[in-house]
Amino acid sequence: MEKNISEHHEFIKKGQALSDLFSELEGRRPRIMIGSFSDSDNSSGYLKRIANSISDMGFDVDISPRIHSAKKFAMNALENDVDVLLTLTDSTAFLDEIVQIEPYLDDQKARILLLLFMHGIELSNIQKEMFKNWTLADVKTEVSKIGLLILNRLLARTG
Repeated sequence: MEKNISEHHEFIKKGQALSDLFSELEGRRPRIMIGSFSDSDNSSGYLKRIANSISDMGFDVDISPRIHSAKKFAMNALENDVDVLLTLTDSTAFLDEIVQIEPYLDDQKARILLLLFMHGIELSNIQKEMFKNWTLADVKTEVSKIGLLILNRLLARTG
């Protein structure tokens, strides 16, 4: 257990350093919007855990209310000038709606990294070709590791 806590703190420190670098390059903190496509009240606990970890790494975090429209979620992301859009779901029933986020953002010429975070869904049950430009993760993935992955991708894109 102590090793996991120590490892988590190391990920947070690395994330803070990368976030600081992003801030120097872009003139602002990295910004993420987190939202849930879910009919379950359990998703709010996951949203809070994700938001806290990502915030600890230096992100500005916006949490969207529960959503059921890909277009509305994408519009909120554009209005809030986010760098990353993290979508949480607990049901494959929402995947057809979620996948519509990307074409809408493409139509708007937005450069937003897309992350699909699933709880209660095995990654093997996802048609990965539908989400080929997305980063996929599940609750088994440490949120701090996801934060580092996001920051590395943002920095690679920034140049």
